[in-house]
This record gives sequence, C-alpha cells and structure tokens, in this order.
Amino acid sequence: MTQENLCKFNKFGFCKFGNYCFRNHENRICENGECQVHGCPFRHPRKCRFFMEFSYCKFGSYCKFSHQTLQTLETSKEIDDLKEEINQLKDKIKEKEKDIQTKETQIKSIEENFEKEIKRIEQEELEKFENVRNEWHVTQMLFDSFKEDMTYRYGYDSNEETSEDENAEESEKLKCNLCSFEGKTPGGLKTHIRRKHREK
Repeated sequence: MTQENLCKFNKFGFCKFGNYCFRNHENRICENGECQVHGCPFRHPRKCRFFMEFSYCKFGSYCKFSHQTLQTLETSKEIDDLKEEINQLKDKIKEKEKDIQTKETQIKSIEENFEKEIKRIEQEELEKFENVRNEWHVTQMLFDSFKEDMTYRYGYDSNEETSEDENAEESEKLKCNLCSFEGKTPGGLKTHIRRKHREK
C-alpha cells in the first residue's frame, strides 16, 4: 500500500466518503510516539476539538478523531514504563531463582560431603578405640604374666595387702614344709607349692 493511494482525510481524521472512497483507508492507529507521520501508512488522527474543548463528543468511541489528552498520554507512558519495569523485575526474579537453585545444589553437596566426613571420622575413631582396647588387653595379659612370674620368683603378690608388722609376724609361718623355701606372702608360698611340689 503506497502513500499515494492512502486517503489523507482518513489518515488524519474523517473521510466523508467512507467505504466508497476511491482511495485506501487504513484503520490501524500508529502507536509509535516518535513516528515519521508522513512516511507512516497507519492513521494519525488529529485531536477532536469538541472533546478537547468540552471533554465530550457525541460520537464517543466511534469518533474518527483522537480523544487522547495530555494526561492520557502521560498515563499511557507511565503504564508502558511500569510494564517495562515489571518485565525487568521478572528477569531479575528468574536470575535469582537460578542462583537459589545453584546454591541449594551446592548446599546439598556440602551436606552430603559433611555426612561422609562424619562417617569416616567415626569409623576411624572406632578403629582407634578397637586398637587401644586390644593393646590394653595385651598389656593386661603381659602384666598378669609378669605378676605371676614375680610371685613365683620372689614370693610377691600384689593382691595381698598386709602391713610390715603383719608380714614380720607371719614370716615364720611362710616356710615350705617340703623344702627350705620361704615365701614372703601367702600367695607366693601357694604358688611355690603349686608349681614345685604338685608337679612331682
């Protein structure tokens, strides 16, 4: 559709011939505020003088002229600005949601690694405890063996808690009846008899 075939009356207002006009009528209104009017194929209706003067036009929404006031244009611009701001906020919200998902994934990974580390530490501590307990048992066995050997050799029994006076009084009672062995404690004498004389 060329500019020469457009009806200038319809483009800027009202054409009395209507549908019978020999030129083309474009009914779409241009919404570009910075449009080059003469090169644009859409309508650019002039302001309705009745609506501008009396704020009323008997044709209402059917009027071919523009009923937009300066306040209406400003409101329309504010609405467009708000829409643009809303779109920008939506984009920011999407970015934040992506960041939140990334952070949640990182937190989940950290929690899993933390649980694995806790289990590993617990396993290590359990193994250490088992090793210490085994060492303690071995040490206890060695100590019991050493104590028994000391009791046999020197007549010392750590389980007998007697004073020096009591030991002096009972020293004569700790002589072996079968040999010349003299025990320092009853436990030592018993061990001597069990090992030396019962073996025979």
